[in-house]
Amino acid sequence: MPTFGKTYAPGATRMPSSCRALNAPPPSHSVSAHGSRDRDGRRCWCLMKVSRALESLSLSLRDCNIDLGYLLPCCPRLRKLQIDSWQLDSLTVHSPSLEELDLSAPVLLRRIDISATVLKTLRLFVIHSFDNEFTLKFSAPLVDNLTWRYVCHSTSERFGVIWFMWSLTLLTPKSLGHVHGLPDNILWLNIGTRDNLGNVSRSFEQEISRIPVRNISCLVLQLATKGHVYGAMLLDLIGLYSSIQRLQVTINRYDKKVKACSVNCPCHQPYNWRSQIISLTDLKEVSIEGFKGEEHEVGLLKVLPRCAVMLERVTINFPRNVPRSCTAYMELPSILKAHPSVKFKKGGPGAAVEPTVCNRKVPGSSHSLCTFVWVRLGA
Repeated sequence: MPTFGKTYAPGATRMPSSCRALNAPPPSHSVSAHGSRDRDGRRCWCLMKVSRALESLSLSLRDCNIDLGYLLPCCPRLRKLQIDSWQLDSLTVHSPSLEELDLSAPVLLRRIDISATVLKTLRLFVIHSFDNEFTLKFSAPLVDNLTWRYVCHSTSERFGVIWFMWSLTLLTPKSLGHVHGLPDNILWLNIGTRDNLGNVSRSFEQEISRIPVRNISCLVLQLATKGHVYGAMLLDLIGLYSSIQRLQVTINRYDKKVKACSVNCPCHQPYNWRSQIISLTDLKEVSIEGFKGEEHEVGLLKVLPRCAVMLERVTINFPRNVPRSCTAYMELPSILKAHPSVKFKKGGPGAAVEPTVCNRKVPGSSHSLCTFVWVRLGA
């Protein structure tokens, strides 16, 4: 019966009495390995006997470490591997049989190396982000159920105020249960403002480069603005993924009493963002929730249809207390008219009407729904 874990890293303790060796489990069942610490509080390396017929393995490593380089070759039939609380700063998974990998790591990761030719499901949750020198090697061509989530430490101060990315989540349709849905890879970013940079040195672009998938078709942004202008920052993010087809923005979901920033606030910088041109040739749908109709938000709505010539639908959720006399209600019809290459439709085919603002209550919500549909001429 093969045993893995017999080599020890510097500082690790050889304590079979604390990290007990487990008997080999049946091949069709999973097994949990729980480690412990020695009398000095040092983390041990777990010893465990495994069967070569093992197909499913679940490991809880809160107080011990396991060398996957020894484990996986001993399990040539292993299909499912779940690891809770991976404690090392480097993760290497090389397996020709593994189909499902579920891993959480409460440590700062420096390196991930995954090579699994038949891997189909991957769920990764990193609680303490990645090291500044993080490297990723990823070869899993069959993965179609992917959740890649981690806490971020990246920022940008190029827009007058400091924007901070709190978390990043990468999802595939299958991970959301959309088995027969559109082939959209979804990138979800949680971003807010903060008063100082702290010890953060990574940019948004560097942070986003740490994901294993590049073909993102849906970008979801959850913004906590504290009343600041967000147009320049949002356009900069979109520019990183100019091939997206859908853009969903939620503004101040958890802060309903946002006050306007000061008159002299530099958040309007750079001042030329309203005249910016980004090639968004694939963008077809835009959704903005928490839109208050402020002047800078209307400016963003003027930029988006100018950059996205294939834009078909823009859905805006106004808070209920936004008056009909606000800038958005007054200017949105003229925004539609300013684009002669498209026309506005409401209802079924051939029901073309003049640009209007449709205001109705969303059931179960404090928002009204204002929907605009752009349709390409000849569509």
